Amino acid sequence: MLKRNDKEQYFKDFDAIEILFEQNYERVYRKALSILLDSELAKDATQETFVRAFSKLDTLQDKSKFTSWIYTITANVCFRMLSQKIESRKKKLSIYNNDGDFRDDLLIDFNIPEYIYEDNELREYLKACINEFDEDTRQIINLKYYNDLTIQEIAACLDMKEGTIKSRIHRAKEKVAEKLKLFMDLKG
Repeated sequence: MLKRNDKEQYFKDFDAIEILFEQNYERVYRKALSILLDSELAKDATQETFVRAFSKLDTLQDKSKFTSWIYTITANVCFRMLSQKIESRKKKLSIYNNDGDFRDDLLIDFNIPEYIYEDNELREYLKACINEFDEDTRQIINLKYYNDLTIQEIAACLDMKEGTIKSRIHRAKEKVAEKLKLFMDLKG
């Protein structure tokens, strides 16, 4: 049971938390919406952000940095939610029919990671090609082709313009296509 002084402190803390919530709710929600691009998910992320922030408020050393601290929590919550969304959306595309032969209805395209990953030697060559890209381009390729994010989602995650994402993907695909053509010519 709380003593009188404890109760007073509790209600002071509760009032402070309520003020922090009211002052930051809209900004946290907008940040979550800019990353998740889904209003319902953004509301969930906002709620989870405040629950996490207020449960760890005592760990914040510099209380004047609350806004930037809660933005960091928001981004982490959103990225975790995106990862969960990606995992649930992932579906393996089988390029084989039930008899183990290539499906006739698929066009073989070197841009399909599932096809590339069927051949170990080709997979290793592709990894080497991708590792030659700068860090941002590798991250974009990973988010687009291996995590199945849209251009819009990638732009929000990396805080880049959609046009920048598209041009980096285009240039990367051209470079990989050139190297894969050379690889296939040498191999075959």
